Amino acid sequence: MGGGHCGQAGQAKVGHAAGSGFGGVGAQAASTIAVIKINEAARHRTMWVVALEMFVALVLAVFIVWFTWPKKPPKDKP
Repeated sequence: MGGGHCGQAGQAKVGHAAGSGFGGVGAQAASTIAVIKINEAARHRTMWVVALEMFVALVLAVFIVWFTWPKKPPKDKP
């Protein structure tokens, strides 16, 4: 099946890639676990930014409502 051309951008066809088979399975699993751990850490780091943005939006909304709420007219004292 192969004629010397590995496909787009030099990528090998499925099943013909280097490291396929039993030896590459362990390395793939370990690298996948590492990527998952990195992604979990990144989610935790960026979660505080999302929480901060929500808090700022809530405070801003409360301030706008308070600022634009109709004030009581001054009572005339006799």
